[in-house]
Amino acid sequence: FPTSYQLHSAAVGSSDPRQHCVTNPGVAPIAIDITNAYAGDIKVRGCNKYNPVSGAPCVGNPLKPNHYNDCPQLIGSQESNTVLLDADTQYIAFVSGSSEIVEFWKPSSGQWPPSYTVRKPGSAAGLVASAVECRVDTTSPSTLITVANKAGFAAKVSGLSSDSAGKFHRKDCVESLSDGDQVQIRVDSRLTDNPFVLFSFKAPGSGSVELYPDPKRGFPTSYQLRAA
Repeated sequence: FPTSYQLHSAAVGSSDPRQHCVTNPGVAPIAIDITNAYAGDIKVRGCNKYNPVSGAPCVGNPLKPNHYNDCPQLIGSQESNTVLLDADTQYIAFVSGSSEIVEFWKPSSGQWPPSYTVRKPGSAAGLVASAVECRVDTTSPSTLITVANKAGFAAKVSGLSSDSAGKFHRKDCVESLSDGDQVQIRVDSRLTDNPFVLFSFKAPGSGSVELYPDPKRGFPTSYQLRAA
């Protein structure tokens, strides 16, 4: 033992290497070890305010009620860090600069994995390499939607829109989106074309779900597909 010792009060969390990204410290958080396999630094953003009815995602503006819960520090390329997020987190967005790299939705099992690797879109498991074209008219203005299938069944994805005569046309763009997988689709954003997305469930599922744009905001940037 030393012949003398200077006692200091310990600052809570001062030596904790984990990132605390929680807004409700009264509930035990989830802990995920994030590895950044992307080329640049990434910011981790938790979302627990996604609206499953309207499809409205979280936003970056902290003054909005549906804002992201941002982690305080960036994770460097090829580095790892454990993040603590609210227990009711619905999905995690990974951002580099002003661009979102990928979204990671809570698995259909209901349990978050202990670790997750962030990769460039196209190399991450369950994410199609580039946006899938779902427009009937590929010259029409478009928007992108990241769809996460949480329905419990595989689903066929189709884009529909009407022509000048009011007749609807359909483009089947994803033959089978497996349960738990994600895909980014490009859809018609011109509201006068009356666009919508049709998700047709495959056996043993049945029925379908339709996603329509909001008259003022258009389509959401992300959508969680669930059985009707």
